[in-house]
Amino acid sequence: MMPLRLCVFWMLAPLRSVAIALRELRAQKLKCLLTIIGIMIATASVTAAAAALTGLRTKVLRDIDIMGATKMNISGKRPSSGPKRLWPGPLLGLKSWEFDSFRVHCPSIETFTRQAGWLAPISNGQWEIAEGDLLGVDETWHEITGRSVIAGRQLSYMDVREAKLVCLIPEEVRVDLHLPVDCVGRPLLIAGKMYKIIGIVEPPSAFEIIEAQSDDPRNTIVPFTTIYNGTTVWLSNVTAKARSPQAVNNAVAETLAYFRRIRRLSADEPDTFAVTTAENYLSTYDEISRDIITATILIVSVSLLVGGIGVMNIMLISVAGRKHEIGLRKAVGATPLIILIQFLAEAAILSLSGGLLGLALGQLLTTIMRTLPGTHLDQAEVQPWVAALSCAVAICTGIVFGMLPAIKAASLEPVRALRCN
Repeated sequence: MMPLRLCVFWMLAPLRSVAIALRELRAQKLKCLLTIIGIMIATASVTAAAAALTGLRTKVLRDIDIMGATKMNISGKRPSSGPKRLWPGPLLGLKSWEFDSFRVHCPSIETFTRQAGWLAPISNGQWEIAEGDLLGVDETWHEITGRSVIAGRQLSYMDVREAKLVCLIPEEVRVDLHLPVDCVGRPLLIAGKMYKIIGIVEPPSAFEIIEAQSDDPRNTIVPFTTIYNGTTVWLSNVTAKARSPQAVNNAVAETLAYFRRIRRLSADEPDTFAVTTAENYLSTYDEISRDIITATILIVSVSLLVGGIGVMNIMLISVAGRKHEIGLRKAVGATPLIILIQFLAEAAILSLSGGLLGLALGQLLTTIMRTLPGTHLDQAEVQPWVAALSCAVAICTGIVFGMLPAIKAASLEPVRALRCN
């Protein structure tokens, strides 16, 4: 019978300690609230930062699934070693002729579009954009980027082949130039030449990650052959589309081999071009995310330290003010372990309260972030594992910083403690 009673006693001891801890904390509401501000801020910061990064990654993955899984970007690159690292940029850049037989030697490539950017004045009578963003592309640009037209028609093969003076303008440019809604067919003066508006182009995806220049919502789209000349306007990059997501790796390997061959690079020479895919951007994003999380943790550690010191301070004050109670409990049979558990429970509950309030604040910040325009955070959400980890860290903070006061309380001698008022 005695072993059973002892078993029940030790099973109920933690519950009694928690009940006593809650009673004591309720008696000091304001003091406890001021104490846990540091822990609350730390938890809210981590929760909001993790929610934002999770939301951004979700948006990146969704963008890859929708548009970027088969796309790759090709551009010129200055090598980090070798004699060609001293070459001027135009010599290292892409050349239009390099793509004459590109698809023949790269069968995993379904199609591609050349891209050339240029700043030029765009005017409609008295209304002018002094430095308008022009983007010269092939007719395949629509298929690769998924951007069609709101009104009018897309660029055609004949537009590019015959270098027709036609253009697609975005809604922003139409508004800036005070053009009517039905402006298709109207003339537009671009760099001293009269172009014809053939359509209003759709805006880019909210979070493009592959296109180097075509994701600017203010780009005026023109046929590549109308502005590219190889002297003042260069081929900036090429966006290619693989035949399927499974063919991307083969497409990259074929592109690397093709460019090394036509650029006559020896086996020991570094690449003078770069081929990037969605996976490259995702890896870069993950690296940046890790750096942000590391920096956030370092900053939050200061708040946790402040909060932990506050917990230790209030627990030391609590021990000093409850010596008579501690002595009385020991006199009626409470062991040092029970006293230790009671004060650790108070410290843990105090810290957990800060963690829960921090989670609530973090959820509020996440909700606000999701409603902010132009931040790409509409997918931000607090993950369950973040909430669980935040609560666990808060409890551990309370236990660690409450250990000293708890040990001090457990080590008090009953006789001396009872003499204290």
